[in-house]
Amino acid sequence: MQSLRGRLATLWAMAAAGHDWQALKPLGALVDEVRSAGHEPLLAEALLVYARTRAPFDPEGAEPLYEEAFKHADAVHNNPLAAEAALQLVAIEGAIDHHFDVGERWARTADATVERGVPLRVRAALLNSRGMLFAAQGQWRLAEADFTAGVAIRQQALGASHPDLASSMTNQARAVLVLGDAQHALEIANRALEVAGAFFPAESYEVGAARLVRGQALIALARGPEARTDMEAVLDTFERVLGRDHPFLADPMTGLGEVALAERRPTEAQGLLERAWEIRSTHIADGGVREETAFSLAQAIWDAAPADRPHAIDLATEARDGYANIPDMAPRAALVDRWLTDKRSAHTTASHASRL
Repeated sequence: MQSLRGRLATLWAMAAAGHDWQALKPLGALVDEVRSAGHEPLLAEALLVYARTRAPFDPEGAEPLYEEAFKHADAVHNNPLAAEAALQLVAIEGAIDHHFDVGERWARTADATVERGVPLRVRAALLNSRGMLFAAQGQWRLAEADFTAGVAIRQQALGASHPDLASSMTNQARAVLVLGDAQHALEIANRALEVAGAFFPAESYEVGAARLVRGQALIALARGPEARTDMEAVLDTFERVLGRDHPFLADPMTGLGEVALAERRPTEAQGLLERAWEIRSTHIADGGVREETAFSLAQAIWDAAPADRPHAIDLATEARDGYANIPDMAPRAALVDRWLTDKRSAHTTASHASRL
């Protein structure tokens, strides 16, 4: 059993250092060995490590692993492991799959497990997962509150440079940006990237996620050239590591399209944003994310393809209606509505002039 435990520790260290893809296959084989050995406490731990490693690439595949890990950890009264498995299911079921009822049920289970006694770092992880569930539903103010509290607890429990801080800070920066404070979001994203870059490889998901949010903040601050550098690096990494059809690619594609729009290159923007929209149309995303791509594409089409302006109006209308259902994004709904009013007026005037 000590040999199995030692191999598990080695593989988790490899994955935690950012070499998670290389650790996946041997971890799967190790879980099978532990299951055959019939040692329930070690099986709970092995399943959790395997699920942690698999989740960034294949959250749906990690889901049953976390469920099994919870069952075994709860059976042996290992509260920290059970709580972690439950809170990860909050993120997968609720934030990623948008099964909000199931995510909320796991949130209650995680909260009850945490109350039985767990280290501070697990409490911080619960706040991070619950914040992701709020973000998925477009409840960005609640998400920002949880992410901010999670960062504070992780700093208290782990120190100011621990790699676990990177994900919490990245999420915090994203929520702060959605709520309109681009400068503060940039400051947080810079810190997240510093923490992630000091520990994880340059091509890791953690570094890419922090750099993505930094690029998005730079776009909001009209710092296009810097944003383009970040977005191109993220897109290149995601394409090579995850493949050209992965849903994560829509974020840097949208960012690059927005940079091209700001630099008055609508045809280039349209090509990028159409690729992003194709992905958005077939995958679920956090509240407001789909709408952002739709509105950006509408603006690109309006300038690049005048003959297709009715489609631009349809896309912007879809974006406005989506934003209108998210109270925390009311300012964006108003922005799109003003654009629609202006463009419809211009389109009507042009049509009338052409008939004279």
